[in-house]
Order: sequence, then structure tokens, then C-alpha cells
Amino acid sequence: MISAVTHQALQPLQHQRLVINQQHAQRQPTIFRRQPYLRTTFITLMAMPLSFAITLLVIVLLQGALGAFTVWWLVKPLVVVLHLAGGLTTLSLLFWLWLSMRRTTRIVQPVAGATHIAALDRARTAAIVATVVVGLQTLLGGWTSTNYAAVACPDLPTCQGQWWPTMEWRQGFEVWRPLGLTSAGEPLTFAALTAIHYVHRLMAYLLLPLLVVLAWRLHRARWPLAAGC
Repeated sequence: MISAVTHQALQPLQHQRLVINQQHAQRQPTIFRRQPYLRTTFITLMAMPLSFAITLLVIVLLQGALGAFTVWWLVKPLVVVLHLAGGLTTLSLLFWLWLSMRRTTRIVQPVAGATHIAALDRARTAAIVATVVVGLQTLLGGWTSTNYAAVACPDLPTCQGQWWPTMEWRQGFEVWRPLGLTSAGEPLTFAALTAIHYVHRLMAYLLLPLLVVLAWRLHRARWPLAAGC
């Protein structure tokens, strides 16, 4: 009897709540009513941490400034590499934001307790190390390209027919200098270009086994996840 009375008393309140929800939905833009995903995406963007938004804005502004400096300073190698790093950082932050939105909008659901699975922790460590090395390798690739050092070693796996060719490290990795010149204004030697190219190649030799280890650990991590599902 009490339950029936309580249910009867709650009916007007439930109806009032339904009316309020309908009015709220009508006040929303038409595109949000037709596309609930866009509404959730908008809410996710509005809930984005202020520090993340400021960081992204600062990087984009720096990218514009570096683009101008690239022209003004006649393609100075350091500026070109920083411009490349800024572009990749912007892309990475946008990708991170997209992944966060997928989780917030429940398109993907994390496995319960996944952060405590040992196999995933090992895979995460390998992924962090591989990401750092890939980032360094990308910057070395930009340094090699902007210094036109790609043709310094035309053969593989040797370089100029040698396993350890003549290299000039100081000139090759002198950071603040004009394109093709040393800081003293002298032309870069071919040995300097060889050093740039060969370091990029050595980093590739290091990166390959790291990626193999990462792939193996990700493969191993699939089994705990499958068992948890």
C-alpha cells in the first residue's frame, strides 16, 4: 500500500522532469539534437583542462613564429628542426585530444583493472622508450635533411665502402650556424655531412630492436586482456 502511494506521488515529479529535459533539448542547437556525438564532443572540449588548451595555443603560435624565422634566417638548420618538432608536437597533442574524446564519449571502454596488468605495464614502458627514440630519430632525420646530408652515404650497410668512415663531429652537430657553413663562415666539410648521416643511421639500428621488443610485448599483453574480457 505504501509503495503504491509513493509511486503515485512520484509520478507528477517524473513527468515534470521529463518536461524539463524536453525543454532543455529543444533549447540546444539543431545540430546537437540530430547528432548526439557532436554534443558530447562539444562538452568534452569545454571540459578540456585549461593548461592543455594554453599549451596547444602556445605551440601553434610558436609554430607561426618559427615559420617566419625559417624564411627570415634563410633556412637555418636549427630553426627548421625546431619547426619540424613543433609540427609533430601539435599533431601529437591533437591525436591525444582525439583519444581522450573517444574515451569520454564512450566509443572505446578501457578494460577494468587494465592499469594493474603486469604485461601492460611492461608494454607501456617499452612504448615510452620507443616513443622517445622515435622522436630523437625524427629530429635527426630533420637535421640530416636540412643539411642535405642524405647523399653522404650512398651505400648500405657500409658508408662510402667503410664501416666507420671519416667523420667530423664538431662541424656536423654545431647547432647555431648558417646552412652549409660553420659558425665561422667556412663551408661544411664532407666529413661533417658524413657524421650527420651516420648518426642518423646508427639511431635507426638502435630503433629497430626496440620496435621489435615493443611489438612482442604488445602481443604478449593481448592474452591478459582477452582473459579479462
